[in-house]
Amino acid sequence: MDTATAYDLLLATPAPKFKCDFTQISTLPNEISFSRAGNAMQFDATGTLTWAPNNILTYSNDLTQAIWTKSGTTVSGTAVAPDGSIAQGLIENGATSGHSASNTIAIAAGYTVLVTVIAKSFGDQFLVVGGGGTGRFFDLSAGILGGTTGFSVPLTSTITSLGNGWYQCSITFTSIGGIAGLQCYLSKNGTSISYAGDSTNGVYIAASRLSLVTYESAPRAGDNVATTTAAYYGPRFDNTPGVANSPLGLLIEEARTNVVLQSQFSSIGSWGSGIPTGYVLNAGTAPDGTTTAASWAGTGRFWQQSILGSTTVWTNTLYIKTSSGSPVVTLVVKDSGSDTIRGTSGAVAATGSWVRISATGTTTTSGSQRWEVSVSGGTVLMWGAQGENGSFPTSYIPTTTAAVTRAVDIAPLAGIALTTMTRVSRSMVVELNTLPAFTAGIQIVGYNAGNTPAYVTNSTTVTDYGTVDASLSATLPGSGFAAISRIGFSQSSSGRSLVGNGGAVQTSIVAFTGTTSVNIGSSSASAGLINSHVRKIAIYNKRLPDLTLKAKTVLGAPL
Repeated sequence: MDTATAYDLLLATPAPKFKCDFTQISTLPNEISFSRAGNAMQFDATGTLTWAPNNILTYSNDLTQAIWTKSGTTVSGTAVAPDGSIAQGLIENGATSGHSASNTIAIAAGYTVLVTVIAKSFGDQFLVVGGGGTGRFFDLSAGILGGTTGFSVPLTSTITSLGNGWYQCSITFTSIGGIAGLQCYLSKNGTSISYAGDSTNGVYIAASRLSLVTYESAPRAGDNVATTTAAYYGPRFDNTPGVANSPLGLLIEEARTNVVLQSQFSSIGSWGSGIPTGYVLNAGTAPDGTTTAASWAGTGRFWQQSILGSTTVWTNTLYIKTSSGSPVVTLVVKDSGSDTIRGTSGAVAATGSWVRISATGTTTTSGSQRWEVSVSGGTVLMWGAQGENGSFPTSYIPTTTAAVTRAVDIAPLAGIALTTMTRVSRSMVVELNTLPAFTAGIQIVGYNAGNTPAYVTNSTTVTDYGTVDASLSATLPGSGFAAISRIGFSQSSSGRSLVGNGGAVQTSIVAFTGTTSVNIGSSSASAGLINSHVRKIAIYNKRLPDLTLKAKTVLGAPL
């Protein structure tokens, strides 16, 4: 048998019990759970920065819940919605008044909000979909957009037929701060929301969604998730910035806080530098597809003091792009209240494409720093200022008048994937993008009970760390972790094996026991986050032979 044939046989058997390619999907399979206690941003399939899938409403499909304030209406009767779910009837009462249902939440000012209602008329021809004082009449008989009498005009409005008299009605608007949410008003004439009701007619409502977006004007499939007691914040299937259809995989990050206020430069009030000469607001298209990038000719300095952090280690970031000339940009970390530079991006020449630059430094006072940028040689477009405690940058966190924290991403296994990984004999191969840092503690896969089958030690070594014996370490060949790497590990009652990128397999005769939970990209205690993208995983219900495990960790080999 020649080498190629032997290699093919190693890869051919056995088939994985569970396999997932995160670069080819937009929703998670049932075998992987996900949670994040808040919203976060991603680059979507167009290469544009936007919010990850989200539905901020609670009890979004249940008008009977107390979160829905009914005024001049009752909830009665049902109908089958286009997706087979049960829609509820919103019926006007007999009063001469407005007839509505509202689901109110708090949204900070300055965000683009998309609200969507799936509805069908049974007597009332028009439905107003509104939020934050903005609204649009929708004609549910003719299937067309109505007017905006009595409301501020939405940024965008769409109506789409779903068949059998059902319509998807949506608007976008800019939040004005404080109380916002979704309002649904019944109407008979398309111009007024106050009239004498008859206690009979109304509108069936099948689903309601309220989502933060950036450039989008129509409902997004990923937001179409019904909620109950909690809002929905979905996983991030990230793409290369500015490049369409360039999937990177499932993004898993630790919690971080952006302490730079007015991060999109929409207001200068928080910037201690004031309005520098040559500054123009809303001068270009930003990475999120909106016309919110500021331009600056670079006279003077643009800076902001930050006193909201918790440590002395800071990373500052900024998106830059050439507007005119040949601008060179320098971003720095300074001690708060002084001109002492503690970290710098160096002089970076802007180009015709958006680039994110960063500076990392250690200040003398814990929790405070000065974020500062300077420009020479031309006019630069800039957007997305961020200052965060940490030695490397993470994904952008928009701010307005207050610091904002992005919560941690947690992706535990479930179903057959978890069942397989809690067997005595099991194997797993994980493919991931390069990590932003290679400090001990980063966990590619985390178990409970202190055992970690794939633990990053440094830029060339992965460790199988257990409480049962000394650590088992495998050195990756070549220069170590690459732009894309594969790590494989296998376990049984007779011991464990570990290998990376087709390198030498390392083994131990001591077994792991008692595994009940498995996380992808972090420990079971939500620590040790990889702060990168998981591209693929494959799980096997046996301990693979070492040569098979080694072969499957060669990049490009079938799993």
